[in-house]
Amino acid sequence: VNWHNLPKLQGSKVNHNQLVKALRPGDRIAAIAEVIAATSLPPPSGQLAVDDLIFAVRDLPNGVPEGTAGYITDVLPGDGAPNFRTDFPQFPQFGQSTATVSQVMKAPRVADRVVAVRDIKIPSGVVVRKGSAGVVSRMTPERGTYTYTVTWEDVPQASSTPMRGLDLAVKEESYTPAPLKIPTGATGTVLSIVHGKGLWNEQ
Repeated sequence: VNWHNLPKLQGSKVNHNQLVKALRPGDRIAAIAEVIAATSLPPPSGQLAVDDLIFAVRDLPNGVPEGTAGYITDVLPGDGAPNFRTDFPQFPQFGQSTATVSQVMKAPRVADRVVAVRDIKIPSGVVVRKGSAGVVSRMTPERGTYTYTVTWEDVPQASSTPMRGLDLAVKEESYTPAPLKIPTGATGTVLSIVHGKGLWNEQ
């Protein structure tokens, strides 16, 4: 075998069981074992994606009340801002309803970094000013929604007071997307060959 980019190994002898056929664009393939695919970066903070926890930011036309917690089940393509297919477990009769980006917002999760979207006055009289930042330390289910306890950076005396999710915006998410798994036997078509050490590039 004459090896590419390995001049010292030109004309070397190998056994047939040491080789596999190199794939080319257009070849049909099948996975012979489960493959963990490289995942892309998560969407920017605040941008909605499938499986995101959400709140209805106002009463929705289908009857879901403001503040109700739900999930994004699909992102619907279209011109301009996307629409979303949603599921609100508290209202199963409205499952798979469509919502716009102006009707729902991403709900924080524990360890997310958040900011106050408006001034928040707590019973002790302390005010968490709009733009104040903190980290979610606890989220508690409450009648179809969640309340949050936030460790505030500049208002520590407010860190034990439960707050509405609608008063908080996600600034930085803490979660890492689950890896994508390609199951054994899945089939596909080679689109391109990406250059790597000892390999060639063919687009």
